[in-house]
Amino acid sequence: MSETPCGFARTPEKGLARLHWNTGAWAVEGGPPEVPELRPLRGLEVEWPEREVPLDGLMRLAAAGVPLTAADAPAWVPAGLAALLTDRDWLAHPADGTARSLADLRREEHSVRLRRLAHPTAIPHVSIVMATKRPAMVPAALAQMERQRDVVAEVLLGLHGVAFDEVREAVGSCALPVRHVEADASVPFGEVLNQAAALAECDYLAKWDDDDWYGPATWPTCSWR
Repeated sequence: MSETPCGFARTPEKGLARLHWNTGAWAVEGGPPEVPELRPLRGLEVEWPEREVPLDGLMRLAAAGVPLTAADAPAWVPAGLAALLTDRDWLAHPADGTARSLADLRREEHSVRLRRLAHPTAIPHVSIVMATKRPAMVPAALAQMERQRDVVAEVLLGLHGVAFDEVREAVGSCALPVRHVEADASVPFGEVLNQAAALAECDYLAKWDDDDWYGPATWPTCSWR
């Protein structure tokens, strides 16, 4: 069974199927849970057995990014897993088949939360790089960075034809450490990013756009330094 999210389908073709305990192993509608065959499904509804059973097979599905849900969870299920499985808000949105489907976005967010639970890792240290020509956008961008979860972050701000005094108040009120570079408006945008990124002290770099909206657990593209 694959334990990576490779092959995850953003827009599922089918609805929910049943995940249940069958003769000593987890099964989907009576058969073995082969991840490639599960990709077209919206997810799996967990049907709990009457006694405590191993959760290894279920956690492997979570690690593979298969969306899992349950109406309830018995006491022997770990609290973190139980909370995720019974959080069914992602099912509240009807699928509309569009590229901007809220149902697909919430489903993918739920999948990511399950993957993170199944693959516990050390909290990442991320240098967030943002270049901007619009000082008015900086306060809102910094506020979104502050709301990111499960990460230690620093902000590297590239001021592109902008004087630091124009963003001093926003930077001073930010809870994250912020360092900056100032560049003339004539400097290429990529060079401003490179100058800011050169200040990085964390393990990862994340590029941030000043006018985009990032949820508290939705990271932009990250890369190793």
